[in-house]
Amino acid sequence: MANRTQFEINGALDTNNNVLDNLNTLANAAGCFLTWDPNKGQWVVILNTTSNSIKSFSDSNILGDINVSGSGLTELFNAVSAKFPNSDTRDTIDVVELTTPDADRFEEEIDNTLEITLPYTNDPVQAQYIAARELKQSRLDTIIEFSTNFEANTLKAGDLID
Repeated sequence: MANRTQFEINGALDTNNNVLDNLNTLANAAGCFLTWDPNKGQWVVILNTTSNSIKSFSDSNILGDINVSGSGLTELFNAVSAKFPNSDTRDTIDVVELTTPDADRFEEEIDNTLEITLPYTNDPVQAQYIAARELKQSRLDTIIEFSTNFEANTLKAGDLID
């Protein structure tokens, strides 16, 4: 089996865009995201991957109510259309389209397509991988809100908790 680079940046950076937009687009193509770390006073990169929990929450450190919410059926994406410059066709714009299998959709779920552009990805396999990741993660949207004690002050966006 041949080895393949999982993430690779291929494309010209548009200096007319603001810096943060360019960095976020590059981060998406590289399988990560940027967040501001107030403890360090700088932007940090968080890998978009599975990992172990770094902090546990329970009755001992949750203060008050716990609110659980998520998107409604009309806000769920069940298809993705990703445009990218395909290197196999001399960087002409190509499209990868993926859909969620019917077995994974909810009853009465309407068709809703997530449209993304991948200007720094010119490999069809990588574009398909990114599109699949974005579609799957867009369907995982449970939001749990609670207040906690000072022990959680070291957590930052993207940290995995349980």
